[in-house]
Amino acid sequence: MTDKAMEYEKLIELSRAYIRERPIAMNHPSHVADYMRPLVIDRPAESFYVMTINNRLNLITWREVTRGIVDRSLVHAREVYRDAILDNASAVLLVHNHPGGVTSPSPEDVRVTRMLVSAGDIIGIKVLDHIILGPTPDFFSFREAGLLDSPKGE
Repeated sequence: MTDKAMEYEKLIELSRAYIRERPIAMNHPSHVADYMRPLVIDRPAESFYVMTINNRLNLITWREVTRGIVDRSLVHAREVYRDAILDNASAVLLVHNHPGGVTSPSPEDVRVTRMLVSAGDIIGIKVLDHIILGPTPDFFSFREAGLLDSPKGE
């Protein structure tokens, strides 16, 4: 394991230990972005994360669900909701990075988000937001942009 990989693993474990000790509220997109940015900033490819949330909007835990290539990552509802169900989560936050720096969503990002919102509606786990992070402090929030709800009839 490289030094960078070992450093990343230590950061992950510290993050999870901190979550176990103190409730961390995830009730605003900036909270999510600030929390996740250090974990994804150096990722050379798109990585997709799910943050499981309890009914008080506190973080239960987070996990990397998929890792892709430079400009895309394949995501399926089964990977997103498996851990949320095991964590007894009432909601999830979706997070992924755009290593190229442009935080606006691609048409595929919008399609995947709608699919995940629909799947969550079926199993009773709400998607609170989908945040796209770039290497700068900028981020994109699907909720703030009004893109979170699945269209009626889908």
